[in-house]
Amino acid sequence: MAFTRSAVRLRLPPPPDSTRGPGAVTPGPFAASLRPPATPRTEGGRRFHPTMLRTHPALSDPGVLFLTATLGSGHRQVARAVEDALLLRRTDLRVHSADYADALGPALYRGIRAAYVFTLRHWWSGWEWFYRTMAMLQPGSALHRGLHGLGQRRVLAVLLSVAPRVAVCTFPEEAGILSELRRRGLWSGRTLVVVTDHVAHSQWIHPHVDIYCVSSPEVAADFVALGVPPDRVQVTGIPLRPGFAVRHERVATRAALGLDPELPLALVMPGAFGDVEPSVLACRALLALSMPVQVAFVTGDARAATQAAAALGTDIWRRGQVAAGRLRVLGQVEAMAPLMQAADFLVGKAGGVTTSEALACTLPMLLFRPLPGQERANAGFLQQRGAARVATDVGGLAAAAEELLHRPEAVAEMRAACRRLARPHAADAVAIILLAWLAEGETAGGIA
Repeated sequence: MAFTRSAVRLRLPPPPDSTRGPGAVTPGPFAASLRPPATPRTEGGRRFHPTMLRTHPALSDPGVLFLTATLGSGHRQVARAVEDALLLRRTDLRVHSADYADALGPALYRGIRAAYVFTLRHWWSGWEWFYRTMAMLQPGSALHRGLHGLGQRRVLAVLLSVAPRVAVCTFPEEAGILSELRRRGLWSGRTLVVVTDHVAHSQWIHPHVDIYCVSSPEVAADFVALGVPPDRVQVTGIPLRPGFAVRHERVATRAALGLDPELPLALVMPGAFGDVEPSVLACRALLALSMPVQVAFVTGDARAATQAAAALGTDIWRRGQVAAGRLRVLGQVEAMAPLMQAADFLVGKAGGVTTSEALACTLPMLLFRPLPGQERANAGFLQQRGAARVATDVGGLAAAAEELLHRPEAVAEMRAACRRLARPHAADAVAIILLAWLAEGETAGGIA
């Protein structure tokens, strides 16, 4: 039997007394309507109903529900990596995914996202204060539960519809929702949380989570220090796409971009939300170094690529284009592993997924202007272990790049540090845990 993968839209149908009739649901363009149970579940005077699925598999079979978020692409990438690892081993497995943005509703999500982006771009001290304040909250306290409780009603509706045996969270707020639903007796399935940073933080910690999958033994020790029982923490690494577990040909990758196979290559990647200005400054600094360097600037999407190319006075690189100069501006690149393995060092932000990809490719990192909060914490972790250098301004970046270009032994040391920290098979490790749970069959569906 072929596997079934569906995307769940966290949207409640109209209540049964709607003028459109009992249980009526207006399907989206890819949605199939689902009627609510004959007797809707009630909690605290509220009535809960199933949501809509884009596919309509038989819902009586157990499956896995992935709860992720679009605040940055890393959370979704991690979820998809684990999905793929699962489906390689169980082709009959039903996998569903849901997004935290839909749990919040469009208006609230837009407001939270706008505030998040504004603070990261214009009010760093505000975000740093929020990050540190959240770290001081006692996991499981009333305030902690309340801050992580937004969207409970819609998530419960998904659980009622899909009835998964296991839920996987790659975003801390959704882990908090499932923990609270279990506390209230509304969710009895197992919950696995994949932590997508290289540091521990109380936002991730909730009393009713079965397993935390973390990036390193150091992070595991920090989770235990914060009160998580040791048997609930597994060191798996941060799950990556399968291309990062194999080696790719450097010369062929460079040739496809019209790059010199011998000249040093710097890979530049911006952070989330399309802010390319810091990366443009980085490219200019790299092209002005004393030793000639090639630069591949991967912006992530076409709009950002157009903006970056205009700022740098060049064109977006097109396949088959005649090679010109030492700069290549690229939009979205699906196969990042070959490009990372073809580079000599990475200049970018300190997101957990990007840095884990660099570790898997043994690619030294120059982390440029890391954002406050988790990025600075990630950067500090990697710098302390020798896999990265941190630069807070253009001058510091240029000095760090010059060191790598003129001291091959420094590059070798950083590559060795990356190799020690790398866990390219993390997705397989997480999938094995999930498959063991599914094989045990201790729960019948996950709804109490």
